[in-house]
Amino acid sequence: ECPALVLLDLNMPVVSGKAVLETLRNKLTSLELPVVMLTAVDDSRDITDCLRLGANDYLTKPPTIEVAIARIKTQLQLVRLNKEMIIKKELETLHALIATYHHEINNALSSAMLSLSEDIKDMSQEKLDDVRNSIKEISDIITKIQYASERNIRMERYSKTSSFIKL
Repeated sequence: ECPALVLLDLNMPVVSGKAVLETLRNKLTSLELPVVMLTAVDDSRDITDCLRLGANDYLTKPPTIEVAIARIKTQLQLVRLNKEMIIKKELETLHALIATYHHEINNALSSAMLSLSEDIKDMSQEKLDDVRNSIKEISDIITKIQYASERNIRMERYSKTSSFIKL
């Protein structure tokens, strides 16, 4: 699993924190995986470089525990709010799709009902084909609604099961 947040030292024995940060940012955005640099180096150029490379925040050693916790909570809160915003936009899109499908179903049903107002024995092949096409349209729309509904259920499950470290 992907961690909720990374505390990354700038100076490490084998690879630099900046190199690790660059690798992380090539795979994940700052809202997907917040990175807080933690280092004894208090050089404004290093801080600027790390922030430019995609660090979310920068703490100097030894950090005040209250400040560190506040900054970590802030980053986790930003990630949570971003995920909630994405889910909200997807739900709004889903609701718009359902409204559109509702309209399409009504149109197809109206067309089928209008055609069926005649005695079916007296209907031309063209009218029967129209009824078949209208019913197929309704079936296709219902399939789309079912897919959108299943996607909505998956999003709801995701939003309920996503866990964040609680400090």
